[in-house]
Amino acid sequence: MTLFSTPDSDDAEWVRTTSERLAAARADEDSRRADPVRRRARIGTGILVAGLAVLLVLAFTPAPYVIRQPGPAFDALHTTTVRDDEGNEEEVPVIDIDGATSYDVTSGELTVMTVNIAGTPQYQPSWMELAIAWLSPSKDVLPIEAYYPDGVTKEDRDAQTAQLMQDSQATAIAAALGYLDYEVGTEMVVGSVASEGASAGLLQVGDVLLKYGEAPVSTRADIQAITLPTEPVDITIRRDGTEQVVSITPKLTATDEGERPLLGVSVQEQFAFPIDVDIQLGDVGGPSAGLVFALATIDKLEPGDLGGGDVVAGSGTMSADGKVGPIGGIRQKLYAANEIGADYFIASEANCREALDGGVPGDLTVYAVADLAEAVNVMKTNASEDAPNLRTCADALAANVPQA
Repeated sequence: MTLFSTPDSDDAEWVRTTSERLAAARADEDSRRADPVRRRARIGTGILVAGLAVLLVLAFTPAPYVIRQPGPAFDALHTTTVRDDEGNEEEVPVIDIDGATSYDVTSGELTVMTVNIAGTPQYQPSWMELAIAWLSPSKDVLPIEAYYPDGVTKEDRDAQTAQLMQDSQATAIAAALGYLDYEVGTEMVVGSVASEGASAGLLQVGDVLLKYGEAPVSTRADIQAITLPTEPVDITIRRDGTEQVVSITPKLTATDEGERPLLGVSVQEQFAFPIDVDIQLGDVGGPSAGLVFALATIDKLEPGDLGGGDVVAGSGTMSADGKVGPIGGIRQKLYAANEIGADYFIASEANCREALDGGVPGDLTVYAVADLAEAVNVMKTNASEDAPNLRTCADALAANVPQA
């Protein structure tokens, strides 16, 4: 009896084709199920790539901000490198004194602290650079308008900071000499001469006005008290160290107050120093070096070392009467001072909140000062290694000293 029979060729073909159809159907079903997953994966990958591309573009796109960061430090007691008009480098004393006995400071440093501003209207930092700066405690990110108001170019700002540096040097010298009881006067200097004015060809920029007729001229008030005639007047000037008398006929000139006889010059009130103090610091600009310049000038005019060999850092504006004013970027200057190993930092009392916000780097002590005399006392007391009663920035804040 036969229990199984061998399938004929037709049956075998049916089995084969049926198996293939079932396999194809399963594959088609698997493909339909997998397509949404693959599509979602492709869409996600595309979005990720597009997002990374956008972030990459943004990272290197200029941003309307500047980065304020620590700049170099300059020792005002010794020398620095400057370039002449032809680009040649020369090592010169930062402070050079003529007309009085001066002393070389053999130990210690008295450093001018600076900040570096990364970014200009023409070359703005990227968002990537800003992100890195935001994460650094030694850097600030500020709107570009803080340093470059609308319409102000890098060349404009460079000229402004150069003038501020020149002014700060003059007031620092005046404050230092006044502290040392030198007599500091003022004088009126010709700043410009109108090409069509009465003084054209007779007066020059830089001439020092000494007398109008027989009346001495040394202050702005002296100039304002003069009533010019329309007849020739004798004006005594000093040009290149030599006095001479120039006769000038004031010229009727249209003004907001009607026609008036004028000399056709602008004048500036400048200090008249009894000795020559020349300060050079290369391309550094701004007014914040005034405090250190005044301290360094005193140190070079007095025997001995004012700082006792310490490395002293400081920053603050200086008025002619010895008042110390606040400056910008003090946190960056603290980090730079810590980096050079300063023993302590002297700051305007009005900068103390900003100085202490976020903590002072290292173990740097920050002393608060209101005037030049207090700053000198800080250095002398530290030099004597007995400084427990000096006023720190923490003391100034506890006393509610007004802050900038």
